[in-house]
Amino acid sequence: MSEDQININEDKNKEPPDLQLSTLRKVINKAVAVILLVVSLSFHLVAIGIIYKVLEPIISWYLTKSPIRGIDTFLSAVYVNYILKWHDFLRPEAWKYIWFGGYPFSLDYPSLYFLAMTPFVNRFGLISGVMHFAAFGLVVFAISSYFFYHELSKNRSLALVLTIATILSANLYRALVWAGGIPFWTTQAFYPLVGFLIIKALNSRNAKWFYLAAIAAGLGLMGHPQGFLNVIFPFCLLVLIFYSGRDHLRFRKRLGYILTFFGLSFLVGLPGVLLDFLPTFFQGFLQIFATFGTRFGKAQGIETTPTLTDTTGLEIIKFTRDQFNYVFSDTQQFVWFFLSTLAIVWCFTLIYRNHRIRGLLNILPFTLFFGYEISVVFLFSRNIDIYIGGWYKAFWSIPVATSALVAVFFGQTIDSFLQFEKIKFFKYSKWPFLLILNMAILVVGYLVFPPVTVKNLITRIDSLSNPSSPYPDILNIKISTTEREELKQQLVPKFLDPNDKNQRLYVIDATVNLWWTTMYEMPLARGYVDPPIPNTGRWGLFWLDSVMGPSGKGSEASLILDWETPENVVFENTKFLLDWNSIYYILGNYSGDVPTILAKHVTDPDYIEKTAEVTVKGAMDRYNPSGERFEPDKTQSLIYYKVRPELVSPILTPSNATPVLLIGDSSAYDTIYRYLGMKNLNSQKIIVSTRSKFIDDHTLKELKKFDAVIIYRYDYHRGSKAWKIIGDYLKDGGKVYIDTGPDVKEAASNNLPEYFPFRKSVRGDIGRDWNVEVGEGSITKEVDFNKFSPLIFDGGVWNVSHPEKNGDLNSSAEVLLRNNGKVVAASMNVGSGKLSWTGFNLPYHVIRDYNEQEANFLTNILDSLVDFSIKNTQSPNYQFISPERRVVQTDGARAVLFKEEAFPSWVAKTEKGQKLTVYKAGPTYPGYVYVPFSSDLKPSQVILSFNGALKWWIYHLISLLTLIFLLDRILTGGHLLVKPVGKVVSVIVRPTKTWWQKEDEE
Repeated sequence: MSEDQININEDKNKEPPDLQLSTLRKVINKAVAVILLVVSLSFHLVAIGIIYKVLEPIISWYLTKSPIRGIDTFLSAVYVNYILKWHDFLRPEAWKYIWFGGYPFSLDYPSLYFLAMTPFVNRFGLISGVMHFAAFGLVVFAISSYFFYHELSKNRSLALVLTIATILSANLYRALVWAGGIPFWTTQAFYPLVGFLIIKALNSRNAKWFYLAAIAAGLGLMGHPQGFLNVIFPFCLLVLIFYSGRDHLRFRKRLGYILTFFGLSFLVGLPGVLLDFLPTFFQGFLQIFATFGTRFGKAQGIETTPTLTDTTGLEIIKFTRDQFNYVFSDTQQFVWFFLSTLAIVWCFTLIYRNHRIRGLLNILPFTLFFGYEISVVFLFSRNIDIYIGGWYKAFWSIPVATSALVAVFFGQTIDSFLQFEKIKFFKYSKWPFLLILNMAILVVGYLVFPPVTVKNLITRIDSLSNPSSPYPDILNIKISTTEREELKQQLVPKFLDPNDKNQRLYVIDATVNLWWTTMYEMPLARGYVDPPIPNTGRWGLFWLDSVMGPSGKGSEASLILDWETPENVVFENTKFLLDWNSIYYILGNYSGDVPTILAKHVTDPDYIEKTAEVTVKGAMDRYNPSGERFEPDKTQSLIYYKVRPELVSPILTPSNATPVLLIGDSSAYDTIYRYLGMKNLNSQKIIVSTRSKFIDDHTLKELKKFDAVIIYRYDYHRGSKAWKIIGDYLKDGGKVYIDTGPDVKEAASNNLPEYFPFRKSVRGDIGRDWNVEVGEGSITKEVDFNKFSPLIFDGGVWNVSHPEKNGDLNSSAEVLLRNNGKVVAASMNVGSGKLSWTGFNLPYHVIRDYNEQEANFLTNILDSLVDFSIKNTQSPNYQFISPERRVVQTDGARAVLFKEEAFPSWVAKTEKGQKLTVYKAGPTYPGYVYVPFSSDLKPSQVILSFNGALKWWIYHLISLLTLIFLLDRILTGGHLLVKPVGKVVSVIVRPTKTWWQKEDEE
């Protein structure tokens, strides 16, 4: 090969000079990009480090302050302790047995944060663990705020200073240090977190940030939805409607973002949305309209315009209105100064700014939201509640909303200057200017927030704080695991086994209800958080409290003094309710910070077998003029009462009590149980249970499980079928009591069933007074009919159902009672059975005036049908496998009674797997679990299982699948799941699509 050829080949291998230069530029650009990234990340890390140094003394104060802060701090401990005790994770079928007879966890407080607390509790102990989780929430809040402000301002220095200003604002901490509402406190971090992700998505036009925002919002909804309802979602909606960043955003795209974000958020958080978010939204919406119907001056139970002599009313109004001032005084003043300055500067930049409309729209959502937040707090100070719910929840978003507005003003102002970047002088002077600006911001931040600012903040939030509420106070001091184990032995008397899960303790004191289940396993008859039942279902709880607690008028029970119930009725009620609620122990009558006094009759020897007082050292002087003070040598006591054992029966037990079926509505159930309470016909004597108000929802075989059937305020789908079932039951020896006094079809009918005491009936007024003719027989003995209450309903007519004519009476009917010549009570033998009838709504007439003679008459009627004697059973042989699963040996009994609430998902089976029908019984809502056996079935064992409603499994499954698919889109671009599933769906849908096309062509 010649030298020339070699040179030619070498020249071919050489790259052109321009290509070499281009490659060099790429390398340099990549190196510069890496360096800038490292510098940027380094600054972020330094900023986060500075933020943590500011947070450190605040966190240290919170974790070490003694007594611990926050009224409800122990509430989180209750839930986390329960989860750790009984569940590896909180499943949709989880059951909470510890309060109010039990209820599904699915209907209770949102629970995701409690699951998140478990690692902290495992590491630090129960009380310290939930407090460390709260501290972690503050760190997440601060870091999220920093990135939120940075994304709006594109300036790290400003983001750092604004974050410090936010965390040094006392408004932020009320939910934590005053209320102890750690779930609500944790949700506060989702405002800057979701805000950052939404702004990042709009600035970058990258859908992955939207998916992350939806995940964060959905998980937050399952933690505590309220902050989303009145703060986070309104903010996100405004931003998605108006904000577009540097580039124009078309309406269709914007609408897609709105639907995507909210739709995916709701799907991820579906259990929380359906449980709490939507009900709270609609309830609050109605409340707002109701509130606007009153004057602004009306405040918390006082007249709209108090007189000058009504000093209490005027003071309440003044206090409420003065709260609004904390919007400004408890948010760092520097932020208000910076906001006003930047707003003025930004207005001047509009003069020469390009795309003014876009600039205005970028500012608008933050301005509107800022105004909305200020207005909401102002209206709340005028007693108009827009989803706030308490002063401690009113102010927290103000520092964030204000700082975000500062950040967006700054960012938009800088954008206005950057449009001159093409000018040569500006191009070279931009970086020195920005460097000087950043240095100036940092210097100002340092001067405005010296170290003493943190001390001042701690002093302020200390003054805002409240000690945790458990009584005795020593529980708020000794919070380590070792100390709590020692206290366990000191806080209960020897006669009480605090871990017996088949008996209940009644505690009138909420400050004991709050901590009890963090230490012991014995369930409480009451609780701390209200049960998830409708207001109409709380009659049993109200009844119990009004019997056990005193009136404000004296030491007697509220039912006596406030509701004018005869004393003897209240005494019988007490025994009845103690038994039905399995209350073996009572706690009260000690000197606490809240009322603990029991009605004076409750502690009589007729009810109480033993009394014991336990005393512990350590008490707080909460109201000392010089400040709160803990006195280690001062003692506090708890007084326990042991109920006489013959008065009560266990939670889970085989039962031989007379089984009676009630076919009637919820009012009938309430009425019958109030009557039973008058006569103390408790669960050891008779169990009245119900399943449906429709007669023909039951079968003859089902009715045969019961000694008698009460038909009262009933209905049916088909009359012929319904009355045939009852007739067959009577002929086979069944006993029936029916009252047609209410407005039922048989109250006035020309075609009554043949086994009724008469063929035709009418309903109307027969006179107010009683002019009686009494039939012969034991039913009417020992009843003074002259003492019956008048037949008056709220001053008007009391309609009575009766035979149209005396000649309509069946020849074999026995007349029990006539009034003013009209038959109003009768009985009749039918086959080997018996039917007793009344026509004047006797059960309700009994309890309306608590008429003892009427109660005796009804008792005689029922006593002629069934046995009211006590049927004792042996001590139950049962297993508490888990809250959702119990096993009991029947010992040949007729039924199993399980005094926990009969929510629909409770299932009863025999040891052979045969499913048994669950009925509702007891003076409570929805009623306790009752499982009677048919005569041909005598199981030796009954297994009770709570499986959870299918809908909650579906909600959780939808949430989980949405979360998985979103993570797939974020991490793999959908290649792992979304796209393969899409292909499968398209293959399935394609034949259907082809078929539809053929149909259209034809």
